[in-house]
Amino acid sequence: LENCAMNNIANKNRGNIIFIQRLSKYRHFVNPKAFLKHFPFDYTQSVKIVTFEDTTLCEQIKTVASADIIIAPHGAGLTNIIFSKYKTAVLELFPYNYYVPGFYGALALQSGLTYAAWYDNDISHADVKCMKQEWIDGGPDVCHETGECRGCARNVNMTIDTEKQL
Repeated sequence: LENCAMNNIANKNRGNIIFIQRLSKYRHFVNPKAFLKHFPFDYTQSVKIVTFEDTTLCEQIKTVASADIIIAPHGAGLTNIIFSKYKTAVLELFPYNYYVPGFYGALALQSGLTYAAWYDNDISHADVKCMKQEWIDGGPDVCHETGECRGCARNVNMTIDTEKQL
């Protein structure tokens, strides 16, 4: 980490917003650009969609350390928030029937960050090929009860019907 050259990174380019995207077949966010258009960002600020799969740890640290707002689907990419500046805002996105805000939420709060979670409550986004009907009908907390349900719920590609859900 000594070689990451992060001198004064917190004072440069205020207002940076990043959306952490996954490149994997599952658990990525569908069309993040359309999603981001519905936020009241000042687009003179830097709004970037980033991926961490093919980047070094130093690059990941620099990216997160320079962000003022981090938006990301639930996943390992949020582990990097420990390198964020104090009071950076973190918005964690959860797929239908999978909601564990205490996971990265606790990490954010312990790191002095501002944290919020968004939960996809649109039942049409559930993976009906994988999930049992009682899980789909059970609401956001039902998948905490079984590993099989958690696996089905979290291995979907996320989307947000912005007209309906924001």
